Amino acid sequence: MAELTPPTPMPDGRLAAIVRAGLVLPHHGAAEWKPATYAERHLLEQGRVLDGMRVDLLREISRLRQRVNELETSRAVLQVPPLSDRHRAVIAAAAVGETVPETAARLRLARGTVHQYRHYAVRAIGAHSMEQAVGLAVAAGVVTAAPAGGEDR
Repeated sequence: MAELTPPTPMPDGRLAAIVRAGLVLPHHGAAEWKPATYAERHLLEQGRVLDGMRVDLLREISRLRQRVNELETSRAVLQVPPLSDRHRAVIAAAAVGETVPETAARLRLARGTVHQYRHYAVRAIGAHSMEQAVGLAVAAGVVTAAPAGGEDR
């Protein structure tokens, strides 16, 4: 077991309270310090638990930092091909949950035309669904998930 050293000086009264509680401070140069009382054993065990939690927290912070770096890297690599204003408009509309009939009415287009714009946008982005296309377009910064404006033809 490693040699324990006394802590930095404590405020007045703390040391007296510890001594009254029956704790024995380890001495410098002691060959091996072992807890002599229940309180010492308890504090030592709690210190081990806290030390383990500290190590777990540091591991979690490291894991999260790595994940953030991966996300930033993947976001930088993500590229969406240029889309026309209409294609971006239908993706933005889908991003805020607008239905095809609502988008068609707002943009003054036929429903079939909106379906075609959506289909082309999904294919152009390389997505498998409109939901995935929206996610990729928002992640790439091509559209925002803000409410659609009153865009006219």
